[in-house]
Amino acid sequence: MAKFSCSLRKPVSQSNQRALLTFYYHKVEKGLALPSPRKEFGALWITGNFLPLLGSYVKDFKIDEVVASSCRALQAYIDIHSRDFEGESVVLDAIEHALQRVNYSEVEAEGGTRAILASSIASASQIDFEAFALARHSIRNFAQRDVERQVVERAVSIARTAPSVCNRQPWRVYGLTDKTKIRSALKFQNGNKGFGEDIRCLLLVTGDLSAMISQHERNEIYIDGGLFSMNLIYALQALGLGTCCLNLCLPYTQEKRLARFYNCPPQLRVIMMIAVGHLPDSLVVACSHKRAVSDLFDWCD
Repeated sequence: MAKFSCSLRKPVSQSNQRALLTFYYHKVEKGLALPSPRKEFGALWITGNFLPLLGSYVKDFKIDEVVASSCRALQAYIDIHSRDFEGESVVLDAIEHALQRVNYSEVEAEGGTRAILASSIASASQIDFEAFALARHSIRNFAQRDVERQVVERAVSIARTAPSVCNRQPWRVYGLTDKTKIRSALKFQNGNKGFGEDIRCLLLVTGDLSAMISQHERNEIYIDGGLFSMNLIYALQALGLGTCCLNLCLPYTQEKRLARFYNCPPQLRVIMMIAVGHLPDSLVVACSHKRAVSDLFDWCD
């Protein structure tokens, strides 16, 4: 993992630096989202780490979304200090100087905080999620209809809302709709016998090690990738498609062959495949009995 992960001291590649910028600007956002933000919170790492990295990134690469999000988070930092605190500030002067050197206004990307109402969350949540979740099944009998790519892309867009460590979003999805390529990809997976030939769309979810900061986060791509995958599965269901998760617990050499088949960059690790398809009017699914809550949950106080 150390070969690809970024370091708090020496990020190497552009993807490493993007991840670290995201780490820092999201720290600013989290501090601003507290009930009572502290005056000059994070001053040491903002001036000592965040601003120098932002400057070098803009110099070496371009003003992109991560730069715009960083700058808007820093501007929000200035705004809240102007509103709630008095007195001169070295960190605010440093931020203002850095922002004056970056023209990010034309790049669309959010940064900082936004106010929302509990009622708006409640209004958007007025669905029977229990019924929706109970209606999800692993589908192994797809209708013989092509899956529209734009529907899958919409589901991926919805799935982006999954939480991830410091908002680093280490996932990347690869899709196939060509039958021949799907059959070739499925040779790496042993759980599709009897229905693999009917799969019209196959997704591969991967995790990016370059988004991780240290070896302590070695499992984070699988945690974040799993959260994203579940979001994606529910999004596909909400858009009228069925799915079947296909595990990829592969030996390292076989995983590398699969990655080469998909032409994945070397810093990516495979997480799972997802078979996607339209539902026939009626079908049979496995009962898949679930354990009782008492078997998997305990109060600890």
